[in-house]
Amino acid sequence: MNPNNTEYSLHTITPLGEVLSSSAYVNAFMKESYFFLDYSFGYDPSVNTVYYSGEHSPNQFLFIIDFGKKESHRMKLSMPTYFEPFGTYDNVNNIYYLLESLENDVSNFTLYSYDLNTKSENEPLTLKGFPGTTYSFLFSTNGQIYAASYNETEPTIMYIVYIDPTSSSASVVYTFEDSIEFSIDYWFIDNYFVKMTYDVILMNFIW
Repeated sequence: MNPNNTEYSLHTITPLGEVLSSSAYVNAFMKESYFFLDYSFGYDPSVNTVYYSGEHSPNQFLFIIDFGKKESHRMKLSMPTYFEPFGTYDNVNNIYYLLESLENDVSNFTLYSYDLNTKSENEPLTLKGFPGTTYSFLFSTNGQIYAASYNETEPTIMYIVYIDPTSSSASVVYTFEDSIEFSIDYWFIDNYFVKMTYDVILMNFIW
């Protein structure tokens, strides 16, 4: 992002920190007061485009930054905004997902989605089987949707939850039970979920 917080540039960086390339800056509609989460960003290298969600109360938006065409778009979504939802981009099926808790029930989640193929919103799905949690961060890998969910009363417990949009179901596939400090520093690589805590990197095979 540039110093005025209104434009984005895309950088390609090696594991050693060498910058291989940088794109031109593209306007990202940030002059208005939008609230967005850094981990809701998704990138599709096939079209050189970034997707992310943001809230401009009382509305939720999907932002698209096309670095190839040097243009950006925003679309107002119909979903409610009880809390700031967590988003992820599925670059296999070209769908952007958002996870929202219903009012104050933190174990009752609804999955919203925007299909970038048809340029339309799908019907929202009320998920069954979600564990009781306060924080659930959404991720996509290999065309599948997962959430990293923290227990409401025991923040050192974290669940990896698989979400199946075809059946509106959610199931816990792994539980971190001890000494897992609250963190949002995690990612997927190949078939592994990687979580980085203060001084330890934990890796678990999830399927």
